[in-house]
Amino acid sequence: MRRSIKKSIVVVIFFMVFAQFFFVFAYFQVLKNQLKTSWERDKTIILKILADRLSEEINLTQSKIRSLVARYRSLDIDTREILWRITGDMEHITACGYYNTKGELIFQEARVSTFGNIPKSIDRLNWEDEVLKVYSTTNGESYLNLKVFDMNNNVPLGFIVCSLNIRYLLREYMHAYGIQNATISLLDSQGVPVLVLNQESGKKQLSLKTNIKNANMSIEIKESEDYVYKNAYDFLKLSLLLSLVLCGGLFLIGFFTVRRIFKPLEDLKLSVINWAEKKNIEVKGYGEVYILARAFQNLLDSLEKEKRVYMNLFNNLGDALLLVENEKGVIEMANNKFLDMFGIKPEEILGLYVKEISPKLSLGSFTFIPESLLEIKGKSRYASIASIPIDMEEKSYTLFHIKDITDKKNLEFLINRYSRLAIVGEIACSLAHQLNNPLASIMGYTEYIKSVADEKELKDMADVVLKNAERVKNTVKRLLYIAKNCDGSPEEIDPFNFTKDLLDIINFKARKKGVVIELSANVNNKRIFTYPWKLEQILLNIIDNAIDASPMQGKVYINIEEMNSFLVWRIRDEGPGIPSEEVFSPFYTSKENGFGLGLAIAKRFVEEMGGKIEYENLHKGCEVRVYIKKGDGSYENTNS
Repeated sequence: MRRSIKKSIVVVIFFMVFAQFFFVFAYFQVLKNQLKTSWERDKTIILKILADRLSEEINLTQSKIRSLVARYRSLDIDTREILWRITGDMEHITACGYYNTKGELIFQEARVSTFGNIPKSIDRLNWEDEVLKVYSTTNGESYLNLKVFDMNNNVPLGFIVCSLNIRYLLREYMHAYGIQNATISLLDSQGVPVLVLNQESGKKQLSLKTNIKNANMSIEIKESEDYVYKNAYDFLKLSLLLSLVLCGGLFLIGFFTVRRIFKPLEDLKLSVINWAEKKNIEVKGYGEVYILARAFQNLLDSLEKEKRVYMNLFNNLGDALLLVENEKGVIEMANNKFLDMFGIKPEEILGLYVKEISPKLSLGSFTFIPESLLEIKGKSRYASIASIPIDMEEKSYTLFHIKDITDKKNLEFLINRYSRLAIVGEIACSLAHQLNNPLASIMGYTEYIKSVADEKELKDMADVVLKNAERVKNTVKRLLYIAKNCDGSPEEIDPFNFTKDLLDIINFKARKKGVVIELSANVNNKRIFTYPWKLEQILLNIIDNAIDASPMQGKVYINIEEMNSFLVWRIRDEGPGIPSEEVFSPFYTSKENGFGLGLAIAKRFVEEMGGKIEYENLHKGCEVRVYIKKGDGSYENTNS
């Protein structure tokens, strides 16, 4: 125990130290990236300004040289004198050379000794202003040679090349824009530095460069990483110091805390290990661990009590129950009712695969099978089965609720006759409405014939007609009385159990054809307020048609679900489908011996209850959807 806790402490402390340093270095990298991004953004702006200023200065210098030459020529000043005056009139221009149209140097003028840096000839003889190259003198100055073409009255005379003190110009710009710690370099077209200011060596640097317009050159700025990342390195030093202090403090706190609760925890561990034998946790001492041990004991006592209650409910429920583990498909629990149903002992059923009892049983879904044959150890019983998926202890199970219907099978014939009589009764109610008006007309005309007839024989015959018509009238009255009360009163029903009980009525017909009916529901124990008799007639007619449409050994699927303000019954078969919308019209039938009233009555009842019927022909079979309102039963009954 001690060794295990010590290992745990070492692991926890190591993890905490690692986490501290990991987050410090991670944030250090993030901070470096932020500083680099900020530096690049700021220096890009400054570099762009420097490049634009240099380009403007070069263009302005060339324009000014051309302007001075034109003005002095207008004063008939000698060309050599013009060059001398340019070096005096223009700031940063220290020397000028004049070249003929062949690019040969004719003469040069300078105010400082830079004669060796004026080229003896120029190769590019195009009549455009250009930047030739940058050169440095022995005294450390750097000059930029600017070529300006010389024309008079649109006649090319030659070229003027002037040396611009570029180092002095760049220093002015650096001072103007506050560039102190950065290195500024001027690069030629090949990227080779020709001028470097504030050069630093031996340090890693960040750099950016941009081209100078119309100069065939670029300007580069560099700055030491130590200077750029200074704030990040300051943060790293401070964070490492604080992390070391914090980890040391946590280690001391953890050490004294564990030492205080070490013995009580060991006692708690031994008590929990031996709890299955003693059913009691004994921890001597005080403090939080002792309180935890008492609370744990109370919790275990409560769980044990609840377990006994649930086991009593499971074992003593009136219907049979089976609990099956989904992954392996084996039976883990069976209650006393199930054992008594087959007259077996627990060891004879536990561990069996559920498919050995009945292949129709499915795992992991809500299903209802009205009738299935269960066989165990040579004993068989008929039962209706509802399956309920549940999750316990991180495993998935299926609880099968099994109701023995073996004794009910002898009553199926009577139930089937009752369902037929119920449908015939509805037809009789409809016929009573249809006969009432013609019967009144017959009786009226017969009364008239009797009153106007003179012959006794004719009067006697009219009496006979009236007596028989009266008998028919009384029969119609009785039928109408029955029809007026056939709705009954609205009641609250459970849709799933209502449909499940309804299947007991029609299952006899399905079994004779070998059709299996599967019922499922997603209504979460929802209850609705409706007219049960009408709903029964609706579902009986549609399920009866689905059975008739299904092939031998086919299946009928029934699903109940909620959709907005409706409860929807979906009845799907594997038959040929509904041929036409006319199937909902009275007396239209595709059956050889049918009357064509079932779906017509169902449609009328659904509409009277504020719902609707839809159907859809599928690739295999047809699905009929019955929408019943989830109302309070207060809709108007439109029966006449």
